[in-house]
Order: sequence, then structure tokens, then C-alpha cells
Amino acid sequence: STYATATDVNVNWQFRGEAINPSLPSTEVQTTSVVTIVLSTYAMNGTWLGYRNWTKQFQICGTDKQEASDWTNFGWAYKNECQLSLDDVLVELRDDCSETALYDPYLLIGSGSLYPLPVKISNYQPTTTSTDPNTGAVRRFFFVDGAMGTPMVGAFPSTTQVVQYPTSMRLAITLRDDPRNQIFPPMLFITYAARSLGVQPDSTEYAVFQVQYLNSGNLDDKFWYAWQTMLIVFEVVISFPLFIWRMWQFMRKRRGPEQADQDLLIYAFVTICDVGSLGLVFVLFFVSLYYLCIYKLQKTVYFLMVQDGDLDNFRITVILAIVGQTVGLINTVYQQTKVDVFLLDWEKPRKVLARDGGKEESAPVSAWRTLMVANELNELQSARWSSPAFTLLMLALILVGANVQQSGDITPYAQDYGHYDNNVQSIVLRWGVRVAFFLALYLGQFVFIRVLYFHFVSNPVSQFIDLAFLANISVFIFDDKQAGYYVHGRNQAQHADASLRDLNQELLKEEEGLVANRGLITTYQGANAPRLNDNQVFLLYLTTRERTTYEAKMLRQAEQSAAEARMKRGNVGGLLAGSGKAAEAALQGQGEVSGMFKRMVDDAERNHATQVI
Repeated sequence: STYATATDVNVNWQFRGEAINPSLPSTEVQTTSVVTIVLSTYAMNGTWLGYRNWTKQFQICGTDKQEASDWTNFGWAYKNECQLSLDDVLVELRDDCSETALYDPYLLIGSGSLYPLPVKISNYQPTTTSTDPNTGAVRRFFFVDGAMGTPMVGAFPSTTQVVQYPTSMRLAITLRDDPRNQIFPPMLFITYAARSLGVQPDSTEYAVFQVQYLNSGNLDDKFWYAWQTMLIVFEVVISFPLFIWRMWQFMRKRRGPEQADQDLLIYAFVTICDVGSLGLVFVLFFVSLYYLCIYKLQKTVYFLMVQDGDLDNFRITVILAIVGQTVGLINTVYQQTKVDVFLLDWEKPRKVLARDGGKEESAPVSAWRTLMVANELNELQSARWSSPAFTLLMLALILVGANVQQSGDITPYAQDYGHYDNNVQSIVLRWGVRVAFFLALYLGQFVFIRVLYFHFVSNPVSQFIDLAFLANISVFIFDDKQAGYYVHGRNQAQHADASLRDLNQELLKEEEGLVANRGLITTYQGANAPRLNDNQVFLLYLTTRERTTYEAKMLRQAEQSAAEARMKRGNVGGLLAGSGKAAEAALQGQGEVSGMFKRMVDDAERNHATQVI
């Protein structure tokens, strides 16, 4: 095909023609069609120089010859960019021979039909002001030109003074939405620049050769429709019920309407950020995983990725998800730093003879069992369902070591993990492949630890409860002012501070059923009696009077002792070295609070029908 005049190229901006049919038999392996563009080459004087296929030409930044023609594979996004120096341009000028060539591009259709492609000079400046969108449309283009910048001395050209070259060449190939096996005519956009050989030879400028495979507007609209649908579904199905459940849990710990204070509003705001961003995370994961699968696993290319430049909503969602989860994480850390732990020792003092040998007196109860339980509880804080170090190491081995991170490239090959310098990555594909492997590693560790290791090897939480029972120590954990958890550790042995032989005898009695069960309630005969009689972990609720007593006699005394110790040591030294020994008032308060909690547990055990649900 040829043009009658240069203005005939305007027709090609509106024409929608059949250019490629990537259909393959179902027995073929995954492949892509090849876009073949033929260049009809002319000399400056109009002499036709022949045809040549466009493969590796016009990449002024230079590249590996084995990768230079990858863009001809349909769907393979390509971008070769650099900071271009004058020396690089002169190299291309010498390689392109002395005479400037003009190129007329055609798309090869079938076995021999050529379809002319529209070319547009992006920075073309007409002599008169024009609003015509087709301004800059031309028939032929050149690559690097030094002839126009070479003055004539008599009948002979002198030294080249000005060189012209493209700083941007962008080939846009758009897939039709109906039928899906056709494309619109590819369009070539070129931006030229000119430099004098004697001015600032060391300066550089940005240059790029880019090939984009685009969806038509309707296909991109379908992507965002699916995105909005998933966003609404996950926010309604996951985030909203989770928000209601967490608010119900929070209000359940508040014993009266007078406690619905500003803490409720703050918690509601933090919960909205946390669960709302969690819904966004699910949307990002499923959308990115879905498009990763349908794009990479399609046998023939009927779907193209949305360009990153059109994914501002995706980026905003990523930012909102990160911010929301960060707010939730900060709140979790803050709440955990406010947790109070109180260890209640049930051990009865032994009777020993007084030093004068006159009568028996109560011996002090050893504190080492309490310290041991506190140390084990401290070690339990680092127990996790997964290992972050192992997860990150395996991610590095898979994504970087095996180069699976290349799955984020906009290439239609699912199993090509080779390294390519000029591939273009998609934020959707990149997010999908990283989150997929991260989630797979986490779920694998969760199943192994929670289902297999904890069930068949050892459970650190169960071991801690057993240790507290053997040590005859109960644990109160308050994660709220008037609510928390109670681990019942009181045993039936005469003394827990005993020899190994005595402890073994007590365990044998328990095995033979000669002592009561370990649970707080051992006399219940109703439904689920065996389970309740062995239960040692409970949700705990305090009355306002009990909480006030606990704060007055324990927390304030402990805070005052710690503050006094820091004042003596210095703020920095006290922070690093610890708070020092507790004041006598704090120790006395600990004894009074222990007595209050013992009476509370005894009362719950006697009146379990009304106080234990």
C-alpha cells in the first residue's frame, strides 16, 4: 500500500483494521504471535533501497543483540532507556553510514500483504498555529541524520556541525476488544532532538525506545469494573463483619455505659483503619493473583496487562493498605505494652521450729518458682505461628535466587525466568507473585506449627500452663482495665516447693485419679462436665471496686518505686539497668492484692453456677 499524498496518512488514525490473528490449535504449547514490521527504505534523493524487517534497529541506547528484538513477540512490553551522550549519537551516525536513510513502516499481514503504519512527530512545530490532532503525521522518518547539518563548501560537503536524532521512539500496539484476535494499526510516535557538535559535548539527555502493548478502552474499563466489584464485596463481606465483631468484643469488656468514653471512639477509629485496610489487602491480593494467572498462563495472548501509568487507583490502594495496617500494628504494640500480668502464688508456708526451739512458726515461701514462671512467660512472648527470618530467606531464594521475580515482567511467558535488561514490570504482576509466595510460605509454616508440631510434638502454651500448675501459681493477664485472662494454676499437692520425688508422686496420683482434676471447677456434673472440670483458662472480668483496689495498692506503688529507682540511677541508667529493688510499700501492696485475688477465685469456685459461664 502507498499514499497518494502525505495528508492521506490522516486516514490511518481513524481506520480500524485487522492486523494479527494469534489463534492457535489447542494442542500447541504456550506461545505468542510475532509482530512483523517491514521497513521500506529510501535514500535522501528518493532512490528505493529495498525492504528490511524491523527487529533491532533504532535503539539509540544500545542493548544486547539477543534481546533487541524481543519486542516483536506480541504482548512483550519493551523499554530501552538511558542517558544519551553526544558520543553515543556519533557512534550511531557512523554505524548508519554516511547518507541518511528514510524509512516507511508497514505491518506484514499474512504471507505478503503490507499495511502502512501511521507515524507522528510528537514535537513537530508547524509554521502556523494548528489545533488539528493529526499535526505531525508524516509518511517517512529517519533515525540519525548528519547530512542536514553538514554545510556545503563549493560542490563538496564539509565537516558535520549539527546532528539530529530521536530522543523518544514509542510504538503503540492496541488490542481490540471485539474481536479479541485483532489489533488496531500500530502507531509510531517519535520525538527528535538536534545538537551542535561543538557545544557541551559532555552533557547527556534522557532517551528511550519503547514498545507498548495496550488494551482498548473497553478492556481497561472492564478491569476497573472488576476491581470496584471486588473492593465492595471484600469490604462488605470481610471488613464490616470483622469490625462489628471486634467492637462487640471491646464493648463486652466494658461493664457499664459509663465506660463508653473516648477510648471507644479511638478504638473504633483504629479498628476501621485496621479491618478496612485488611479488606484492601485481600482485594489487592486476589486481583493481582487473578491477573497474574490469566496473563501468564494464557496459551495465546488474548489479554494484555493494564499499563502502570493507568494504575493510580492500585497504587493509592496499596498506600492506604500499608497506612491502615501500620496504624493497626502501632495500636497492637501500644496495647501490648499496657498489659498487666500478676502472678498469684498459692503455696502454703511450711511449719518449722523457731530459732530458739520453743515453738513452730511459718517459714517464708520461696520466690524462685514465681520468678521461673515469669521468665517462661517472658520467653513465650516471642512464640509465633511462623518464622519471619525463615520466610524472608525463602522469599529471597525463590524470588532472587531462582529469579522468579521476573514473573512481574509484562511478558506472556509463564515459565521464562531469564534475566532481561529492557523488560517492563507491572505493579499488579509484581504484587501478585510476591504476595502469593509470601502467603504460601506463611500458610505452610502455620499448618506445620499449629496443626502438626503443636499437636504431635509440643505446644509452648500448654507447657506453660502445665508449668504454672506444677509451680502452684495462677496467672492474671489484664489486656483491659476490667477484663483479661485467668490461667488457673492451683494444684492439690501439699507443697509445690518440694523435691523431685515428691513432685513425681503427685503426678502419679493425678494419673491414677486419686486427686481432683486440674480445672477451677471440679464438681460440675452437667453437660460438657469433663471439659469444664479440666479447663484452666478463663476470660476474667473485674468489678470497678476490684480494679480500683488493684490500681491503688499495686500499680501505683510499682510505678512509684520504679520512678524513685530511676531518679537515683539517672533516667538513662535506670532505663538500661532496671528499676532496682521494690519499695516495702509495693511488696505490701502485692500481698494485699494477692489476698484479694485469692478470695475472688475462691468465691468463683464456690459460686460457679453464677460466676462461671
